[in-house]
Amino acid sequence: MSCDSEKLHPKPQAMGEPSRITVVTDQSIWKGAVGDTLRALFERPYLITPQVEPLFDLRYFMPISVQGDVYKRSLRTYIIPVNTSDTTTQTARLISRLIDKNILSRAIRDTSITNRIYKNVWAGGQVIVVIFGKNQQQLAQRIKGQYASIVNLVKQHDSKLIDKRAFVEGEHPKLMRLIDSLFGLKMRIPKGYYIAVKKKNILWIRKEYMEINMNIMISRYRYKDATQVSKEGMIKMFNEQGKLVTTDTPGDRVIIDDQHFPVILYTKRMDGYYVVEMRGIWNTLKDFFGGPMVGLAIIDPKKGTVYFLSGFVYAPSKKKRDLIQQLYHILSTVKL
Repeated sequence: MSCDSEKLHPKPQAMGEPSRITVVTDQSIWKGAVGDTLRALFERPYLITPQVEPLFDLRYFMPISVQGDVYKRSLRTYIIPVNTSDTTTQTARLISRLIDKNILSRAIRDTSITNRIYKNVWAGGQVIVVIFGKNQQQLAQRIKGQYASIVNLVKQHDSKLIDKRAFVEGEHPKLMRLIDSLFGLKMRIPKGYYIAVKKKNILWIRKEYMEINMNIMISRYRYKDATQVSKEGMIKMFNEQGKLVTTDTPGDRVIIDDQHFPVILYTKRMDGYYVVEMRGIWNTLKDFFGGPMVGLAIIDPKKGTVYFLSGFVYAPSKKKRDLIQQLYHILSTVKL
C-alpha cells in the first residue's frame, strides 16, 4: 500500500448540484463563437417556470486554474472544448496531462473523433465531455450537433443526485401503501409528505418546508376517448383537481393556456404505457399566486382507465427549476 498513491490519496466524491455544468477552455474560445454557442444552447430557458430560469447553470474556469485547484477538479459535470489546431494552448496541456495523454494526438490524426466522454477522472461521480474541433467554427457546429446527446447524458448523470435530494429523508411507506390501495399504483413517495385531501378517486398530498410548498395530486377517470389527453382535456383534469386546493375560494387554482402562460405537451412511453406529459404555469383567479406544474396522464386500456398525476410548486421569491425537477422525478417513479 505504501507504493499505491491511489489508496493513499483516494479520489474525493464530486461536488455540486444537478443542472450545473462547468466549462473549461481557453478564454479566446469562451469569449468567441464556441462560448456564445454554449450559452445559447445550455442557458436557454427551462420549460416552464414563472420567472426565467436557465436549463443549466454554466460556470467557466480557465484550464490553468483547474490544474492548480483540487476543488475546481472536484465538480460533477464538465464540458471541455479543444481546438486541435494548436497543441500549445492551456486546454491542450490540461487534456494531455490530467485526462488522456494520447487522445489529442489521435483526434488530430483522425478528424472523425468529435468527442470523448470520461467518468470519475478527478473525483467519483464525475463526467467530463471533451469536444474536438480544428477551429472555433467547427467546434461550435459540433457542439450544436451533439447538444441533444450531451443533454441526455447530463440528465441521466443528474438523475441519481435528484433522487437523493428528493428522498433525502427516505420513503413514506404508509402513503405508498395508500396510493396502492386507492389506485393500484406503485409509486415512491418521500417522507415529509402528508395527506391534504383524500376522496374516492382523488388524493392530494403535500410537503411544506422553508416557505416552499410541494404538492402531488392523483386522480382516476374512466377512459372514453383520446380527447381526455388532449391539451384541453389535460387542462380540464388539472383544473378539476384545483377545486380541492383552496377552501376560501374553491376552484381558483387553474391553468389558462395563453401567450403569457403557455401549456406544453409531450408524448412518450413509460413502463410500457402511453403517457402524455403536460408542463405549464398554474395561477389563481382571485389572487397573485402561481408557480410551475407538471402533469402525467397514463392510459391503461385494459382497465379502461386514465390516471392523472400532477405536481405543482408554490415557492414565492425562490428559484423553482430544481423543485419541479424533484417533483417530476417523484411522479416518474409510478408503475401500474
